[in-house]
Amino acid sequence: IEKDDKKYNMNSKYKPKDEAKRFASQFQQIKDYAVELVFGFGNGYFPREIIKMGTSLVRYAFFEPCMESFLYVIKHYDISDILGSEKVVVFIDGINELEVGAYLPEMVEWVNLPLMDIAALPRYKDMYLDLYERYLGNAREVSARVQMGMNTWITYAHIRLGNEVQHLHYVLHSNSIDDFKGAFPKKLAA
Repeated sequence: IEKDDKKYNMNSKYKPKDEAKRFASQFQQIKDYAVELVFGFGNGYFPREIIKMGTSLVRYAFFEPCMESFLYVIKHYDISDILGSEKVVVFIDGINELEVGAYLPEMVEWVNLPLMDIAALPRYKDMYLDLYERYLGNAREVSARVQMGMNTWITYAHIRLGNEVQHLHYVLHSNSIDDFKGAFPKKLAA
């Protein structure tokens, strides 16, 4: 990547796939339901190796701060396996960076909040410190919201459970989804 009149090699010049495997080894202990927030995407070598470390129950969010680099990667590398994975979301600054605030809250809940981890690919944090801090800020905001939601639920749990118990007798005679099967014309969205 060229930045500030300097050229930065984002991978090993000699064995980039081996370097990606070595870097990804720090993720060997990823627990199920964890959320890995990774700053940087590169050419896909690092993300691919990181994803291999977790099960299908782990979710990954990669943030690529260099749109030009990502567009180059799409043109010259096959990353369809990463982009097509249901457990991966990729944010690119200048393309969909505003979606971070929408997707992260869907990935992080109170049950997996302790399993959320933030990492940065080599050199990315140094090169894009301002964007790294923004990504970190988004993660902290999501974490704080989840914690506030959990605190609220705990504080008012007795009231909520009391309301549910009081209204249980209504459930017995209420409608269910099955009651509406065939009730709407097929061309009508419902």
